[in-house]
Amino acid sequence: KYAIPRQAYITGITQQNGRIEIRAEVEKIEKFLRTYEIRRKPLSETLSERKPEIPVCRYVVLDSHKRVVKVGTVPHDGKGKFVLDLQDTLPPGRYTILVTLYLNENVMNPVVRTIPYRVEQKGKSP
Repeated sequence: KYAIPRQAYITGITQQNGRIEIRAEVEKIEKFLRTYEIRRKPLSETLSERKPEIPVCRYVVLDSHKRVVKVGTVPHDGKGKFVLDLQDTLPPGRYTILVTLYLNENVMNPVVRTIPYRVEQKGKSP
């Protein structure tokens, strides 16, 4: 679809109170005469562009037996992060979350990050 397919990368993941925040960088093409360079920029820096390219963030949640229990798309918060809120959506247990980013429908060779995740029983502290 594109002469120079670009990718998005996960650069940081933080977990707090059942929410997972994912920070991203996107590849940008800088052209000069007949040459070009691909540079990575934080997604938050590209949002001020006339037509910012927002990657799609998808996830899969696996239980401790590696069964798929939840899939979906993580919404962008408008500030350069994707926020996955799993609070009160999973029963107590240990999970593995697989997360990846796609830019401009480029789904070839995605970088997939794994996130260990644990849901405690109500009334117990983590």
